[in-house]
Amino acid sequence: MTSDSDGSVHVGSGNVFADLGLPNPEERLLKAQIMHAICEEIKRQGLTQVQAAKKVSLAQPDLSRILNGRASNYSTERLLRVLLHLGRNIEIVLSDAPMPVGVISIRKRPSKALARTSTHRNKTRTRQRKLVASK
Repeated sequence: MTSDSDGSVHVGSGNVFADLGLPNPEERLLKAQIMHAICEEIKRQGLTQVQAAKKVSLAQPDLSRILNGRASNYSTERLLRVLLHLGRNIEIVLSDAPMPVGVISIRKRPSKALARTSTHRNKTRTRQRKLVASK
């Protein structure tokens, strides 16, 4: 949201790149979301830039550019590959658009560690039920 000197308020579209009139705003927003996901994953794993760069097969300065939002030289596909090398799964879901032109969005699912804990808990419960049933 922005306000003018006359006090009027303008609500943004949800895509700052479109609001600024930049070319290819959907692609720019997608890249920004992917770069944010890369940064969050590196933080989650507690990696330094040097460690993360080795893990994703990039030079540290290249990874630094990505982490600072300067990825104009990187394709969306290349940024997605960085996420894959960080151990994240990527799922692309196609759905009907409520408007003539669809939108691109990224949704984050719980990490593998949470999923593993839940799976382990379910297996333990199943084993416990079997033991109780056999007595």
